[in-house]
Amino acid sequence: MAAIRRRGESYEVRIFRQNGNDPIKLTKTFKKHAEALAWARVTEAKLDRGERVSTKAEQFMFSRACDEFAAHYRPKGAAAEGELSKRETQLLAGVRAFLCGDDLKHDKTIAGITRDTLQKFIDAMLKARISEAPGPIKKRSIYYDGGRERFYAPSTVRHHFFQIKKVLEWHSRREKYSLDPDLFKGLHIPSAWAGKRERRFEHGERDAIENAARTSRKLGAEWLLLMRFALATGARAQEMIKAKWSDISIERRTWDIPPENVKTSTFRQVPLPRDAAEVLRELRERDTRSEVEAAADPRPFHFWKDTSTLSKGWRRLCVRAGVKDFHFHDLRHEAICLLFERTALTDAEIMSITGHTNISTLLGYMKLRPNLLADKIDAGFARHATAG
Repeated sequence: MAAIRRRGESYEVRIFRQNGNDPIKLTKTFKKHAEALAWARVTEAKLDRGERVSTKAEQFMFSRACDEFAAHYRPKGAAAEGELSKRETQLLAGVRAFLCGDDLKHDKTIAGITRDTLQKFIDAMLKARISEAPGPIKKRSIYYDGGRERFYAPSTVRHHFFQIKKVLEWHSRREKYSLDPDLFKGLHIPSAWAGKRERRFEHGERDAIENAARTSRKLGAEWLLLMRFALATGARAQEMIKAKWSDISIERRTWDIPPENVKTSTFRQVPLPRDAAEVLRELRERDTRSEVEAAADPRPFHFWKDTSTLSKGWRRLCVRAGVKDFHFHDLRHEAICLLFERTALTDAEIMSITGHTNISTLLGYMKLRPNLLADKIDAGFARHATAG
């Protein structure tokens, strides 16, 4: 039974349950007796059902947990606390807005976040319409594609869910309270490959984009070089944009990618095919910056500040080329498919090049063209017949 005692102007509730070697002791103070009694009844009902209860989890609001995470979480490889990546900062802002609402109208305590809360969050985000860009129509760029109804991709919803999970687990460790052990179990979370893209170049699309780059008034030649390098290596955009000359050996034809530049936080060494090596030589020859400028930004692809800048420029390029719905990341899909279609590399060798740690993830990129596979089959039979 709960014990309620008056302490001055407040009421203190104490609940004690003998639970083997791990007794449960809960204490909470309220201003009104009715509030104390209601909490005692609800808490004891939870304990009777075998649920875990933490008074600390009832003290902290989710918005506060997000703020503390932003200020004190230290990502792997970061020099100091609070150095979140741009991507994680966006995810954190997204989950805070979705769960807490405008002006924190729907902010919840940590204890108030249940499996039902999380499932409703997932379902609501999957149905949520992405709002159009602000501002009057006449001032919008010709590249704005706001006329179509857009929704969050399943993979985006999945990333937001796991950001909530990361914040809650980190905050519970920091403040030393327990989460419900079943909080994240039994949820219908979108698959990592739900709604996956299978976009590849269709007839004439690569030529159209390259022609648009050639006639571009800004970074035309640089776009052509970046495309060639992406298709030759299958690398991710951030890996190319963050690459430094010190990571590259054109002579040995190797490119070392440090863990902090890789999505999976694993070091890998990428072989540089002939075309990739030629791109790097041309970039080195074209670099007309002073020694001081080159030392300040020792990146081969220093023309783009970050992947966000790159993506915006790529969208403009595709609009000018008349190519629809082709993301820059689709170049990685194209490159990986070409490795399967035009080389005799094993799956393990391709994974070592692309940086995939799971074969199922690698195979998710495959959209092979039957005619090229037929050519490979014919070549294999021809070699066998000759050998016989």
